Amino acid sequence: MPGICGIFGKGNSGLKKNHLTVMLDCMLHNPSFCNGCYINPDLNVYIGWVAHPGSFSDCLPIFNETKDIALFFTGEEFAERDTVVKLKTMGHAFDSSDASYIVHMYEEDGINFLRTLNGRFGGVLIDFRSKESVLFVDRYGMHRFYFHEKEDDFYFSSEAKSLLKVFPELRRLDPVSLGHYFTCGSVMGNRTLFSGVSLLPGGSSWKFQCGTCLGKEKYFSPSEWENLEPIEESKLQDMIKESVQEIIPRYLNSRTPIGMSLTGGLDTRIIMSHIGRNVKELPCYTFGGMYRDCYDVKIARKVAEACGQSFRVLPIGESFLANFQDFAEKTIYLTDGVSDVCGSHEIYLNRLAREIAAVRMTGLFGSEIIRSVDYIKADFPAEKLFDQEFELHNFNALNTFNNATKGNPNSYAAFKLIPWHLQGNLLAAESELTVRTPYMDNKLVRLMFQGRKNERAGEILSLGLVVSGNQELSKIPTDRGLNGNGYFPFTLLPKIYYYFLFKAEYGFDRGMPHWLSFIENYFDPFRLERYFIGRHKIEHYRLWFKNDLAEYIKMILLENRSKKREYIKRGVIEDIVFGHTTGKRNYTNEINKLLSMELIQRTFIENN
Repeated sequence: MPGICGIFGKGNSGLKKNHLTVMLDCMLHNPSFCNGCYINPDLNVYIGWVAHPGSFSDCLPIFNETKDIALFFTGEEFAERDTVVKLKTMGHAFDSSDASYIVHMYEEDGINFLRTLNGRFGGVLIDFRSKESVLFVDRYGMHRFYFHEKEDDFYFSSEAKSLLKVFPELRRLDPVSLGHYFTCGSVMGNRTLFSGVSLLPGGSSWKFQCGTCLGKEKYFSPSEWENLEPIEESKLQDMIKESVQEIIPRYLNSRTPIGMSLTGGLDTRIIMSHIGRNVKELPCYTFGGMYRDCYDVKIARKVAEACGQSFRVLPIGESFLANFQDFAEKTIYLTDGVSDVCGSHEIYLNRLAREIAAVRMTGLFGSEIIRSVDYIKADFPAEKLFDQEFELHNFNALNTFNNATKGNPNSYAAFKLIPWHLQGNLLAAESELTVRTPYMDNKLVRLMFQGRKNERAGEILSLGLVVSGNQELSKIPTDRGLNGNGYFPFTLLPKIYYYFLFKAEYGFDRGMPHWLSFIENYFDPFRLERYFIGRHKIEHYRLWFKNDLAEYIKMILLENRSKKREYIKRGVIEDIVFGHTTGKRNYTNEINKLLSMELIQRTFIENN
């Protein structure tokens, strides 16, 4: 996984060099990755890095002209063109297609340069003049830096497994975090699954001098945007449209080939409507399912054709199910357990996407930022899985989740919902290629804080953004029946139709109630699900767990060590596994969490 690892600390330079090597080796998952290390025993700084070849951060280490400032950067930054041009006019020499200009931003603005950075990133800056180093991360905390403080030493890494490799005593699951995981599928706040390992908070700039921590400061707080003056709705919409027209072409600049990951929704449609005249070729593709062309495929094909771009379907093939064990274990390992096994298809599909282009442009997080969409719910498993002592952690997790959703909805979406709950699939994808989205751009997110926040207003705004860029694209209905062409009630009928199919598919797949599962089991030869599944979704884990993956599920979850985990009630796992694989019950969510946690236990705790 591309990223940075490092150590700040005094004493025993040989031991720290060895630790750095171990940490770096742990991150080299692909032989194509570029990597390197920088060691300065005088400053007690030890840094290693891994990058996709040709990516924005494949230029480390970065020095200024006088070699008295060094920068180690991971991720991407999308500066306004004026920023880069200004640095050139000041006499700085750099390649504007990679991260090398960023060190000069520090030269001109000091540590305040962090407030100007725009993207998902993390890094270390070393100023040899003051002998100070700064560890920093983007304001949302989208780039993950795991850290562990041990006496006078500070260890950090983009991957938790690096720290577990060096410190065996960290290979323990944190019960509070386990409660988070089982209750809402992810760990909240700056906690991690592992005791003694924490996450660097978003917007952090932690300062070190010769290995000693001088201060844990923040260069940005969400309250800055929460306290902005609201803008009148019509004026705000115009400002957002102008910003989108400016932002999207910037995200389409790349030193390596870029492809467009199209869906049938509004978020990728907005991007396609604003790609600009300079983009002559933008290969488009859509992830497809096994059973039929879903609406994403059907609609995306029309969008690509309307824009004069090539189009391909990248389907989940039978080889995915045949090699599911390998993909599931890799997903857990590569994402440090952030993604669950129901995200295993991400590695498979993004490996196919990398054959088209090394950079994948997406509409990720547009629904959450613009339209307030939130599908994350906290709840207890359907069955009483846990012993009484562990249930307390689940109740506390539910309170943590409910408290986190209170307050400013924009802050919840940008600084909690997305970085806490929606990172898993993104991390899995980035093990294969570079993923981009313009919807976390600082300028756009900041503007959203200055207007109303609800789904209906967001739909109107999103359609308006498509119309402002390419009115013809607004006439193609989305996968939910939305379009900018026609009048009520004709605009309502397609929405009702698509909504029915969406809910029906959910009801016959992951959301199937137990009673319907029981009935369906008697009609199994008729395969009733084939009438509904595959229209909106491409992954069908309920069916896969029941049929294709049943033997794998039994092999893992019915093994003695799985059934004897201290937090699980005796006998419950058997009921869940056999209830689901016989088709009499739907335990997709329970099996997903149990299987994911069992792989986490075996991968990081027992075998690290």
